Amino acid sequence: MRPELLREAFAARLNTALKSKNQRSNRAQNGVCAKALAEIAGCSYQMARKYTTGLAMPEYATTLAIANWLEVSPGWLAFGDQPGDVNLNIAEDTILAPLDLLREIIFQAIACSHNVTNLNDFTDFVMTVLQDVYKMKADKKTILKMTELAIKSYHYESTQVKIKQSV
Repeated sequence: MRPELLREAFAARLNTALKSKNQRSNRAQNGVCAKALAEIAGCSYQMARKYTTGLAMPEYATTLAIANWLEVSPGWLAFGDQPGDVNLNIAEDTILAPLDLLREIIFQAIACSHNVTNLNDFTDFVMTVLQDVYKMKADKKTILKMTELAIKSYHYESTQVKIKQSV
């Protein structure tokens, strides 16, 4: 799927959730208020507007914060999954994945894990990413790009925490 289509689909889901949370605006072209979104996302008003218009997508950690605030699934917000989209008779905590794809995702995680201070938290984060990503209906390249963004966002956040602690 082309990146602009991913962004537009994300914006449509975000706007739907914002409207259901009564974050409406008569002045905005898409009918949603970006002010509260900017506060929750920890970004500028302009960036929040880009999220709602499909010009940008937030990092995975920001998407999680937005999803929690909107009381929606992070997987649905990021990828459009719905509960029950996949009707396989498997346990909720089971991931079905091609081994070559899982291998590449593990390599991505290992590459970013050398600066992680809490390996348990990082492992839980990677598992959550895997669970969300495997619910999306996308090709291998898109799945790898989304996991790479998510894992790098965690790596960036943990690096920032280390910098703040050393100052």
